[in-house]
Amino acid sequence: MNPSPQHQRMWVACLAAATALSASANAVVPVALPEIASTFNAPISAAAWVMTGFSGTCAMAFALTDWMARRFGETRLQAFSLLVFTLASLMCGLAPDLPSLLFSALSRASSQAPSFPWGTACCWPHSPHRGPARQRPSGPAPP
Repeated sequence: MNPSPQHQRMWVACLAAATALSASANAVVPVALPEIASTFNAPISAAAWVMTGFSGTCAMAFALTDWMARRFGETRLQAFSLLVFTLASLMCGLAPDLPSLLFSALSRASSQAPSFPWGTACCWPHSPHRGPARQRPSGPAPP
């Protein structure tokens, strides 16, 4: 059963919003690092583990994305990732101490990683530029 065009547009909008939200979340930790250290009365080096752990976990989860998509399905993976990302973000905001924040950030990173490749892969068939990039001409459009 093929989804209606309206359903497809809604799905693409949700995926685009989720991917944009994930991307903007990456910019928060480096900017907030001094505030994180101050809030939890910890040295910057301890608070930096949030950023280091986030990056490492995101890289490992990113490497497993293809396998997870084949194993569980693209749509299930994307929906589950968005749900876990939302809950982990809430946990980050409510974290009472640095170890809780680190655990929440690692959970968020593991759920955020699949949103980039599969969000793009799911949106691509609905794009006006449906052909592979190498088939599209590069450079300025002809007059």
